Amino acid sequence: MDLQSQVKLGKRPFIFLNAWGDHEQLKGVVQRVWEERVEGNEMYSFITKHKKVKRVLKNWNWEVFGNIFEKLSELEEKVSNSESAMQTDPSEEKLWVVEGERNSKYFHGLVKERRAKQVIHKIKNNEGEWVEEQSQIADLAVEFFQKLYTAEPLNRDNSVFECLQVSVTEEENQKLIAEPTLEEIRATVYSMNPNSACGPDGFGGLTRAITSTSIVLIPKVTNPASFNEFRPISLSNFCSKVITKIMVQRLAEWIGGCIQLVLEKLGFCKKWIDLVNGSINNIWYSAIVNGEAKGFFHSSRGLRQGDHLSPSLFILASELLSRLINQKQAKITQPVQRPQVTHLAFADDMVVFTLGKNGGIKGVMEALEKYEGQSGQLINKNKSAFYMHRRVSQEAVEKMKEGEKSETVYWFGGESGYQMQGVAEGKKKHYWSSWKTLARPAAEGGVGFTGFKEMIDAAGAKLWWNLRKGESIWSQFMLAKYCNGIHPVVRGWNYRDSHIWRRMVDVRERVEPRIEWEIRRGNLNVWWDNWSGKGALAIWLNRRGKGGSREMLKDGNVNGAVDLRKFGIQDQTLAQNIRTREGPDMPIWQPTRANFNFKIAKALMREHGGENAGLWCKKIWAKGISWKMSFLA
Repeated sequence: MDLQSQVKLGKRPFIFLNAWGDHEQLKGVVQRVWEERVEGNEMYSFITKHKKVKRVLKNWNWEVFGNIFEKLSELEEKVSNSESAMQTDPSEEKLWVVEGERNSKYFHGLVKERRAKQVIHKIKNNEGEWVEEQSQIADLAVEFFQKLYTAEPLNRDNSVFECLQVSVTEEENQKLIAEPTLEEIRATVYSMNPNSACGPDGFGGLTRAITSTSIVLIPKVTNPASFNEFRPISLSNFCSKVITKIMVQRLAEWIGGCIQLVLEKLGFCKKWIDLVNGSINNIWYSAIVNGEAKGFFHSSRGLRQGDHLSPSLFILASELLSRLINQKQAKITQPVQRPQVTHLAFADDMVVFTLGKNGGIKGVMEALEKYEGQSGQLINKNKSAFYMHRRVSQEAVEKMKEGEKSETVYWFGGESGYQMQGVAEGKKKHYWSSWKTLARPAAEGGVGFTGFKEMIDAAGAKLWWNLRKGESIWSQFMLAKYCNGIHPVVRGWNYRDSHIWRRMVDVRERVEPRIEWEIRRGNLNVWWDNWSGKGALAIWLNRRGKGGSREMLKDGNVNGAVDLRKFGIQDQTLAQNIRTREGPDMPIWQPTRANFNFKIAKALMREHGGENAGLWCKKIWAKGISWKMSFLA
């Protein structure tokens, strides 16, 4: 059966191949082109040399590498012949050749299959009629995405933005607009992912040549019938990525249509705002249809996916929504001495906490409607909902649904119970081994599966690490709620506490002893933070009654050194060579002397089979025996 596409693909665009980077001639080829003199300003000279480099590299590729696709077919045929030869003479050398190439051939097959699925053979037009002519398909694609990326006119109301206050100083503005140094540009270029997909330039005042962007169509469903069933992925030029990444790195130091007004109200200078406008308002798209770029149209809506600047600008624009919500909503009651949380945002999702009375819901709805009207962003009604406390009566829930006459459904804050259930009995099944055995690491005779209990415990361990770091609003909230006046290492739990806190406390004894602190300012509890490497001194020295102690290491500071005698500790060797300095105290994961992550958390929570658990499996899991039959050996 022939599975190859019958659609004739267009001319391949230029793509820089990673294999070129390992060739000794590449640097010289590029350098010769770049040293040629071009008349004109710097931007024109740069773009002209950029285009010439692409032409020269294409010719150089044919001279040095030849047709790589024909070579690939020859190598695949060689592997196929080796596999056939191994059937009659299974020598170790032939076995190595087959095993070494097997994965490569498999993944090449996956790539070919994926490319075949991305070919558009036919598509429905606006009237629902199928179109098969390739030129008509391309025209429909350009028309669809040009309409998608064209903004509708908005009735701008500048008074809505009055809730924003100037937050950027003159010094910060000067840092933002300073001319990039060569070191900054080099560091940015070399920090880019070399394996990312290439943009229109083939290399993965801003002119169209730099801000032009390709739209690659990825099917959302198996057999897409319209362009609504494709996911458009933007591929920006490499030069554009470098420029916007430098802007993001500078903006990151400050961040703690609608976007321009937000930037103006926050106090960004005109030069910086012009740079941002040049990046987001001068975007030109081409749609890649069956491998060929079609159309060239201007975008006036949204931010580019994959653009380094887009997430930061989205956060800045969302600052308007945050201020509007804070103005309009009826705040829920929260204990004192902790951050007042009115809403939580993650990417383009948001949870708003408010009251069901005193105009709370109405105020939130007004804030959301104002933001929609000024930003052009719309709430996804199909994915929105409101949540109420689990003890609220059904009558109150129905009243809430009927009382708010709006087509949009909004969130209503409160606690919500979550429950996961699994069925262990029922239809009879057969297993090769027990789950406990399969869930062990491969080195101990298992398969390496991870159980739900281990995953939950690992998540609790990661949350405990985040709590102890204390860098986020969440950690400040949890410490204020559960540990007011008590160190978190000492605080237990009761059944009125949230399941999150109970989960963290359950794994605390396995995580906390492995956390050691790098001392800087010395904002560490003398008795409960592991700053000495000995663990909690209250336990190590058997000092009772220290649960509520707030004695900090910095309180014993004498000329930069720490005098433990101020805390009644005579063993001064514990603080030997310890000196306070500027900067926040940093937690270190003792076993690896590095940062803690979820992979480490899973390894910590995994059950092990003992020291000799893996010795027997090495003897029966030998090369040449199938994995399934190894269990029977």
